[in-house]
Amino acid sequence: MLLILSAGTSAPLLITGVFLFGFGIGNATSMPPLIAQQEFPKAEVQRVVSLIVAGAQAACAFAPVCFAYVHALSAAHIEVSSVSFFATAGTVQALAILLMLVGARRPAPKLAVSRR
Repeated sequence: MLLILSAGTSAPLLITGVFLFGFGIGNATSMPPLIAQQEFPKAEVQRVVSLIVAGAQAACAFAPVCFAYVHALSAAHIEVSSVSFFATAGTVQALAILLMLVGARRPAPKLAVSRR
């Protein structure tokens, strides 16, 4: 929200917004393994963490493409502004929160443990 309010011109709001967003990135790398240890049996934690890391890397790899697409759309149809980029990022964040809340209502799935 601070990034949108800055409108790309207010340095204090931009710096604060980037700082707060960066704090969230730190949680994105350290929290999933801790949550997996609490939610899954010990034998499945390594596999679950690997899947989380793979999914996160795929999302990080395609994020620039998605933002470039938003830029191309906004340049073709409306005046290009920083608000469209920040609104897109905010929408993605809101969807992630919604998915987390929906997932919290369901019990964790039982994964099959392979015996090799």
